[in-house]
Amino acid sequence: AHALVRAGLRRLRLVDFDRVSLSSLNRHAVATRRDVGTPMGGGDVGIPNAVVDCIDDLNTKADLLAHCVAAGLPVVSALGSGAKNDPTQMCVAQGLRDIENDPLATKLRKIFSTQKVDLSQVSFVYSAQRPQRSLLPLTEEQRAKPDEFGNVANFRLRVIPVFGPQPAI
Repeated sequence: AHALVRAGLRRLRLVDFDRVSLSSLNRHAVATRRDVGTPMGGGDVGIPNAVVDCIDDLNTKADLLAHCVAAGLPVVSALGSGAKNDPTQMCVAQGLRDIENDPLATKLRKIFSTQKVDLSQVSFVYSAQRPQRSLLPLTEEQRAKPDEFGNVANFRLRVIPVFGPQPAI
């Protein structure tokens, strides 16, 4: 959001029901460890002129993209930069077809292969870099009680070790 405003966007409504987490610090230009647990944004959506999608939950991202395409809303969708740390490998592609080294793109292609949703006009921002780290293993407590460790039901539980912030570039 900060980069969009600095780039000249005059009106921006930030909608995010999530909270800053240790695993999301690498995606924030200004958040620090002190911000962990604080809300990321408001929730009043209204009618947008365009959508910038930064959702990292697969099913929610797929639902939003399908809605935007059906409604004819222009959308720019951020894919995964977790476990990646080379900002020179950030790319923009029209559609998912040519995107490599992005596990989220691979999963979205699988979801949309069975649906009649044309994502060829959706702009995707992604890193062409291969992931540099693996997810941290679950603790015994996390395996026993996964519902107690997330902000959102059915959301990913494991985290990636934090790299520096790519959005600040």
